[in-house]
Amino acid sequence: MNARKTLHSDIQHHAEDHHRAFDVAIKMSYQSMLQLATFISQQEEWNQILLTGKKALEQTGNSNKIKAMQARQALLNKLQPAWEKMNQAFQVRQLHYHLAPDNMSFLRVHKPDLFGDKMEHLQCAVVDTNAERRPQFGFETGKIYSGLKGVAPIWAKDPESQQKVYVGAVEVGTSFDQMLPVLANNFDFDAAVFLSKPYLEARMQKEYLQARFNRYPDAPYYLEASSTTTKITQQVFNQITINQSFNAPEAHVVQNGQKFLSSAYFPLYDYQGSKKADSTPAGFILIWSDVSDMVLAFRSTFAMNILYGILGFIIIELCLIWALRKEHQLVKAEHSATIDSLTGLFNRRYYDMIFQRELSRIERTKEPLSLIICDIDKFKNFNDFYGHTAGDDCLKRVAQTLEQQAKRSCDVVARYGGEEFAIILPSTDLEAAVIIAENMREAVFGLNMTMDQPLEKHPLTVSLGVACSHNLEPGVSLFELADQHLYSAKSAGRNRTQSD
Repeated sequence: MNARKTLHSDIQHHAEDHHRAFDVAIKMSYQSMLQLATFISQQEEWNQILLTGKKALEQTGNSNKIKAMQARQALLNKLQPAWEKMNQAFQVRQLHYHLAPDNMSFLRVHKPDLFGDKMEHLQCAVVDTNAERRPQFGFETGKIYSGLKGVAPIWAKDPESQQKVYVGAVEVGTSFDQMLPVLANNFDFDAAVFLSKPYLEARMQKEYLQARFNRYPDAPYYLEASSTTTKITQQVFNQITINQSFNAPEAHVVQNGQKFLSSAYFPLYDYQGSKKADSTPAGFILIWSDVSDMVLAFRSTFAMNILYGILGFIIIELCLIWALRKEHQLVKAEHSATIDSLTGLFNRRYYDMIFQRELSRIERTKEPLSLIICDIDKFKNFNDFYGHTAGDDCLKRVAQTLEQQAKRSCDVVARYGGEEFAIILPSTDLEAAVIIAENMREAVFGLNMTMDQPLEKHPLTVSLGVACSHNLEPGVSLFELADQHLYSAKSAGRNRTQSD
């Protein structure tokens, strides 16, 4: 029985390793698409052409329509060589320009004859990019097909006003059809993507839905892509039971001819679903791998396993205890080196390292980097009145509230010292950073923590200073400017956000 449990455990770990590998692969795909989109968004010559087309569309008359068409063709001509190279090197399937603020399609490089449509309910990553003016990425399904995409905001210098203006967003996308075979070639497992019928019917045009999935019109799930043949995928799929959460409690062994396959599945969330904790998955990822050697070895050596079991158990347990203790020590040391023990935020040491790294990065990329310095107003009075225990609890609650408002994985919230916090916001301009800072201030105010004294009662608040690398004066550092704004916020009465 121990040998059988070991086999099941090995198969489960096998599936979990493959799950992690798939997660890494999809994150790398998102990163690649976002990097390409960011690169394209920084090409000033292309941006000027897009701005010309946008201005023409904002005016009425046939001459302006002609100008818009000319700008679209000029942009297509500029992009065509780069598009062919991206197809070959990065398996890019779509390159799409959208104009702000109405998210209208200006140019599909992959389908240049289709433009002028608006898909605000389907292209949520584009809508959010134009609304927040920050890069976004995720999986989405449109009217025609699904894709993994990165979206970057586009700015251009207006030749008339000589001011930098926001133009729109560029979307770069690939597909699971292109990603899964590459994944299978580099790892020892196959994978398939299934999308639920209600999810697709709510998004995809009926004729495209029928044309792509007409082989299984009554199936509750549609096969979007697979790393191998449809026949093998269907044989694996038919031997498992999919639950409503699209999350397999454990891996199972199924048979395909003479082979034994370890199969597991886990939910797939689209761009909107990944932002909501209680959202319904778009479908699921099915992964499987050949474990015939493991199963056959178990069967052929079962008797020998019993003989070695007792001795092996003792040796392995001792090794595991030693290894776990070592790992625990390493994890504890790493945690102490980067995490503030009271609030659970990153500490000053980690902040300094990340801040210097981001400063070096923006020197190369010229992207905006914003910094928020936050300080709890009159915290010393609060601490003196309620005591250090209540003060510590206050710091924890404020830290948790600030961290909840910094929603991107690349945002860093750190305890700078005492009651002061620092928030690093990569690829974020001043306007977006001020919005985040205001959300933080209102969220802390909403905690309704008050200090009662004989002569006064006031809520606990924070003051925030915001600065952006694109708004620096010569000789002034980003931290100095944010700290100056914090001081100004304090001097102006506290409980406020101060920026340029």
